[in-house]
Amino acid sequence: MASSDASRSVPVAQYQATTQLTLFRHSPPDPYGHNMYKFPEGLKEKSILSEREAGMSKTARCFDDENQPYLLNTDQHDNPDNSLRIEVVRVLSGGHGRGNQVVLVKILHRPRCDPKFPLPDKEELAVAKIFDPLFYSTSLPEDLPFWKDTSRADMRLSREAGAYKELHENDLTGYPHLAPQYYGCWTTCLASYSPDCEGKTRHVGLVLLEYIEGSSVQAICRHDDDDVLIPPTQRTYLVPNGPDSIHFDLEKRLDILAQLIEGTIKQIYKGVWHDYVEPENVLISMRNKPTLLETQRVCLISYDICMIDFRLRDPVDRWSRFPHPPHPTKCFDLDRFYNFGGWWPLDWENGKGDEHFENWLLERFGEHDSDRYSCNLLYSREWLKREREIARKKARIKKKREMEKEKKRARRSKTKERRAAKKAAAEKTAAERDAITGLSSSAAALRITYTETAGIAFIKSLMAAWKEGLKADKVGQGHEGEDPRGDSAAQPSSLTETQSPSVSLEADAEAAEAEEASQEHKGDGSWEELVTRASSSTEAPSPRMRTGPAFPL
Repeated sequence: MASSDASRSVPVAQYQATTQLTLFRHSPPDPYGHNMYKFPEGLKEKSILSEREAGMSKTARCFDDENQPYLLNTDQHDNPDNSLRIEVVRVLSGGHGRGNQVVLVKILHRPRCDPKFPLPDKEELAVAKIFDPLFYSTSLPEDLPFWKDTSRADMRLSREAGAYKELHENDLTGYPHLAPQYYGCWTTCLASYSPDCEGKTRHVGLVLLEYIEGSSVQAICRHDDDDVLIPPTQRTYLVPNGPDSIHFDLEKRLDILAQLIEGTIKQIYKGVWHDYVEPENVLISMRNKPTLLETQRVCLISYDICMIDFRLRDPVDRWSRFPHPPHPTKCFDLDRFYNFGGWWPLDWENGKGDEHFENWLLERFGEHDSDRYSCNLLYSREWLKREREIARKKARIKKKREMEKEKKRARRSKTKERRAAKKAAAEKTAAERDAITGLSSSAAALRITYTETAGIAFIKSLMAAWKEGLKADKVGQGHEGEDPRGDSAAQPSSLTETQSPSVSLEADAEAAEAEEASQEHKGDGSWEELVTRASSSTEAPSPRMRTGPAFPL
């Protein structure tokens, strides 16, 4: 048990107080990981746990090169002018199995290059929301049954950074807006404390945000058995031992709810909308950085659960046709604030709660159509101009999609060309190999033919020598028949018991000539056969041949 606790404390030590981290700029992909978003091309297969990774430990998967943040670029990581140095002050929320780690940090060094987003001053406090897969729960959510931990962290990072980026481009971050100031998306490089991954490093994505010094609605209230909020009845300090305190009576609570709704409406109008709002994500503060405010400031955090309309697979584009932000009655009912039960009047809890809520919205935000809000489409010259803008924006989106399709077709065409070229090269190689094999066969055939020709010539020379020997024998027989002493019967002949020598030799010569003609006619026998025939023709010569003159070889 002690070893398990020690292993679990290792990654926590990476974010403990006084720990210094170096951050590098990171451009995450467009939001993905929800069925309403498009998956980056080729990434869906990599997000699924493979057979190779199934046998790996969680730490080994996080340190695997295949599982680093998508679109990670380390080209400028050696340049200190592009890095941001921070020091951890304390952990605000997190721990094992808690998912994202939120830490309060102090700025030690700012990059010298021009930032895309505003940056806090040196020694100023900020909040780093770290999407570290090592802290993600091993039990997968029902809606994500097969994504690996590193992919889930990358998906959340893309959605959170994408939402803050969209709000920042529409000037909806920082005081007095609902979203805190956005300082950009970053990565940090972490070393391994595990013996299994000794010497390895991994990159973790994070977003850097403005530090809101205050408390959440969840932390301010107590809860009953049904998890209904029980607001405090006395003045409450927003920061422990701090000077800022608020009396959360009903009027103050409704003011805070109105600020939350107004800020959310502005975000919805720019295409960032929320399915629901949780009390732990609503912060209340009396400060804008070190400046003390006269009235409370309300902030909404945790944007990885929201949707960005223009980044969806099929954009809804519902509210852009309104000349003003939609009236709150068009966007909210009590179900959207289900977990805020107890924060509003008790009569909203009965069967007519939605009616009471709508009446309060009309009283608080005015009529449905006004110079602040819209409920119905108003066609005017300004609207027609806006309609053209919307049409141009849709045309740009359509053009972008067509370009993406064209790029995809071009990639497929190049892939086909590469495959065809590879196939042609393989066929050419096979043809060359066959040609070389054919040449070798031809050379072997030529060698065989040459060998057969040489063998036949040799046999012919043997036959010619044999014929010469036969002729010489005939001449010798003629001289031997004449006895110089006149006594021919005195010379006994060894062939008197058989046929005449001349007849036998002539028959042998004719047989040899017939055999020679037969071999010349065939011409396709093997060298072994020729040698066999030659040897068989010379193994048992006639007695006369053995006594004749030597063959001229």
